[in-house]
Amino acid sequence: MELINDKSYLSFDLRGGAITDFHLRGHRVNPLNFAYTREQMPVNNRQGAPFKGHFLCCGRWGHPSAQEAADGMPDHGTFSNMEWRGTRQGGQRLEMEATSGAEGLSIVKTLDLDLREPVFLVRDRIRNIGTRPESFHLVQHPTLSFPFLDDGTLINCNASIGFNQAHALQAEGHMSRWPLGYCEDGSVLGLRQSERPYNGLFSFLIDREKPIGWIAAYSPEYRLLFGYCWRREDYPWVHLWQHWEERRIKYRAMEFGVAGFHNAFGDLPAYPAEFMGERAYLHLGRGEETERSYICFLQALPGGCSGVADIKWDGSAIVILMDGQKETVRINTHFTNLF
Repeated sequence: MELINDKSYLSFDLRGGAITDFHLRGHRVNPLNFAYTREQMPVNNRQGAPFKGHFLCCGRWGHPSAQEAADGMPDHGTFSNMEWRGTRQGGQRLEMEATSGAEGLSIVKTLDLDLREPVFLVRDRIRNIGTRPESFHLVQHPTLSFPFLDDGTLINCNASIGFNQAHALQAEGHMSRWPLGYCEDGSVLGLRQSERPYNGLFSFLIDREKPIGWIAAYSPEYRLLFGYCWRREDYPWVHLWQHWEERRIKYRAMEFGVAGFHNAFGDLPAYPAEFMGERAYLHLGRGEETERSYICFLQALPGGCSGVADIKWDGSAIVILMDGQKETVRINTHFTNLF
C-alpha cells in the first residue's frame, strides 16, 4: 500500500503492519529502510513477519515471559508479527486494521499523507476486545540503518530525565539527563551521536513542561532531517536503542510510546508501575478504547547544520529551530487542530 504527493513517497507493508518507505521524490535515501531477515529474528518470531521500518509494539514491548514465549507470544507483541488487513485506500489516506486474541486488543490505523509536503499523520485507535481489563505497552518503533545512519547522524529530542534499561530495577537511583546516559560500568555515554561502541537501550521522559514531544535525526551526509512530533499526553516516553557490530554503528531506534520498562508483563510485579510519577504502561477496561496520533516529516536542509534545537507545532505547521541558527524552518501542512 502506498501514497504519493508531489514531494514524497510513503509505503506501508500489511505483513507486520510496518511503514517501510518514506522518502523525498528525487532523493535516493529512505530513513526507514531497516529490515531484519528471518534468521535475525528472535526464535519465537520466526513464523511471522520480520521487523522492518517503523513498526508498532502493542501489547508487549520487549521479550515475553518464559510462559508467554512457550504459549507462542512473540517479542514486541503479536501486531508486529502478524498480517494486517487493508480496509480502505483513497485520495491521500490508507486505513488498515488488525485483531489479536492473544493480546485481547484490536487496532485501526489510519495514515494520511499531506496534500503537498513530505509529512504524514498516523492515528492508532486501540480497543480492548477481551473479557477483562487489559494492561499493556504501546510503543512506536522506527529504526534507522545504513545509509541514512552512520557515525555522523545526529539524534535529538525534548527529553528530560531517564535511565539505562540495564538499570531498570533501580531506575530512580541511576537517573541521567538527556543527552547523557550511564553505562553499567558507571561511565557516561553521549546519546546524540554514535559516540562509541555500546549496545543498549536508554529511556527518557519527555519534558513535562512541553505540550508536544518530538524526536528527530539529521544526516549531515545527505543533508536530510527525519523526525516525529506528537502530544506529550499521548506518548510521554522516548527510547533510544543502539546496536554496534565490528565497532561500527549498525542500528539506532528512535522510539516513543507509553512504556517505561522493557520487560514482559509476566514479570511485571518485579518492576515499578511508574517512574518519577509517570505511568509505565497503558490500561483499558473491557470494551474501552483509546486513540493516539503522531506526525512524521522529512526536510532537506542546507549544509553546515548541527542537528535540531527545538520543534514546535503552531496549529498547522511544523516549526524547526536548528542548532546554532536563529531562523526557523517551517513546514506548512493541511493538518489543523491536531495537538
